[in-house]
Amino acid sequence: MQVLCVKAKKYKIFDEEIVLDFVPQNPKHEIDKQYELLEITDNLFVHNTIGIVGKNATGKTMLCDFLYLVYDILSTARVNHSYQL
Repeated sequence: MQVLCVKAKKYKIFDEEIVLDFVPQNPKHEIDKQYELLEITDNLFVHNTIGIVGKNATGKTMLCDFLYLVYDILSTARVNHSYQL
């Protein structure tokens, strides 16, 4: 399973909606595809490395805590699929 986007509203110190989009939106060049992007399906790429940068006390650690929470939820939750024929 690949997490492509994570959204939350009013999480701790963030008043606005938090949106973490792991899918590159800009045009992709061949050198990017070779070294920095991972293709998960036809023409859908995700970054191999993501950096979180910013000034002190702007929420970088809180963002990492949020990602840990998402990981914790996804690792402990079960997704049940039901199919009708």
